[in-house]
Amino acid sequence: MKTMMRMMAAVAVMIVLSGTSVFAQTEDVTDEPIQERARIHMTDEQKELMQDHRQNNRENRQALRETFSAEQLAIIENMEMTREERREALRATFSEEQLALVEANQQARQAQRQALQDCLTDDQKAMMRQRGRQGGLQDGQQNARQNAQQHGQEQGRKGGGQGNGRGGN
Repeated sequence: MKTMMRMMAAVAVMIVLSGTSVFAQTEDVTDEPIQERARIHMTDEQKELMQDHRQNNRENRQALRETFSAEQLAIIENMEMTREERREALRATFSEEQLALVEANQQARQAQRQALQDCLTDDQKAMMRQRGRQGGLQDGQQNARQNAQQHGQEQGRKGGGQGNGRGGN
């Protein structure tokens, strides 16, 4: 009797496990992110444009990095500070030339984004919007809000406990 019960339990477990794997395989879910699927549907011209943008961005970052002083490089390498603290400390030490270079790089990236946006088809734009709705952009916006809130709280602690934690006093 004990053996029969064990066999029935084993069969029941196998049925449950096989049923869940069959169900899981019937769903049409891809493992690749929407951004990858969008890239697959890009034309050769669009892929080349993206590659050019990446190369330009690398060159711009390298050009800025070459202007860094020893003090600025020390700030970048200081792992005791958070990424945001390093960024703020570095930006505070920028010369007028470095600030102009950063501004020019930002404008160039904005122009690149616009150029890519202008050559997307309606289907590609819809796919990008879908990516945004599924969290890509919203996560970034949420992170920005959290960072602003955290910054506000830090400023409040520094200012004697004043502030509401929302980035401003």
